[in-house]
Amino acid sequence: MPTRLEVFADISCPFTHVGLKRVVHELAASDGQVDIVVRAWPLEWVNGAPLEAAAVSAKIAALKKQLATNVFANFSEDTWPTTTIPALNLAAAAFDVDHPTGLATSLALRDALFEQGRNL
Repeated sequence: MPTRLEVFADISCPFTHVGLKRVVHELAASDGQVDIVVRAWPLEWVNGAPLEAAAVSAKIAALKKQLATNVFANFSEDTWPTTTIPALNLAAAAFDVDHPTGLATSLALRDALFEQGRNL
């Protein structure tokens, strides 16, 4: 039986984006079986307002500098979403299909937002 790793995060969290990419990469290189489940943690509900694009942009700049990473190459404040709730619902529905579909969807949504500069 695979180990289960549950992560509670918002799609708009740049720290989760980097962390998930690294965890998935490391697990792919290992021979252990781990199911990663990413659960919704809507920061706009937790904080009472959506994350501001400018604030996220500042965090991304710090991450890029500290981690020497370019995973946010096409991030754009201009396409920042006003809500992530529909995207979180999509990811949750994908996990209802199965773990691989859920993880792939969760990663693809984050990739669309942070790597491709798309509005979710």
